[in-house]
Amino acid sequence: MPDAAANGNVESGGSSDEVVRELTQKQQDLTEAMQRLIRFQRQTLVLKNAPSIDSALDTMESLLIEVIDFAYASLQYRSENGIFSPLRQICPDDIHLDYPLMEWVMGTQEVSVLPIDIHMEDCNLRSLLFLPFGFHHIMLLWLEQDTDAFTQEQEALLSILSREMASVLDSHHYRIRLEKTRAAMSDIIESVPLGLLALDH
Repeated sequence: MPDAAANGNVESGGSSDEVVRELTQKQQDLTEAMQRLIRFQRQTLVLKNAPSIDSALDTMESLLIEVIDFAYASLQYRSENGIFSPLRQICPDDIHLDYPLMEWVMGTQEVSVLPIDIHMEDCNLRSLLFLPFGFHHIMLLWLEQDTDAFTQEQEALLSILSREMASVLDSHHYRIRLEKTRAAMSDIIESVPLGLLALDH
């Protein structure tokens, strides 16, 4: 009996050690994930200081590559009348774009990934990732990985990138609108005869 009790204590101790090791590993993994999250968030701050919109887009693409492997990509701009047009894309011209779905994702402003099954000459596309950049831009990424391979850490990193890039692109969008409005007002003023601008006191 004493021997059996001793054996039981050893087994119990061994099981307890495994639990401690597992909890320690999980804590370490969580710490490393938080460090990556903070480091990535600092990297995205560079976007706001980019000298041009092209420079910001180049930086955004570099950050995307750090987070996820993608086969094709397309950054789409939605005009005021709801028409989509590509700003940058690395994909076949005839690849299918689901505009109503893009509208829906932009309305939610959440990173979304959906399963697809598209066979290309050079790869098989298994999922489509939607990355909204505010209410005027959206990035589409075609992935070779299945949707269940998309991790929570990737979602968190892409959400950070989505928010920062939305701020940059929206600022650029409204700055262009302001410049167009000023130019239009300038044209109107210049077209009016000088005498009509004088005030009759």
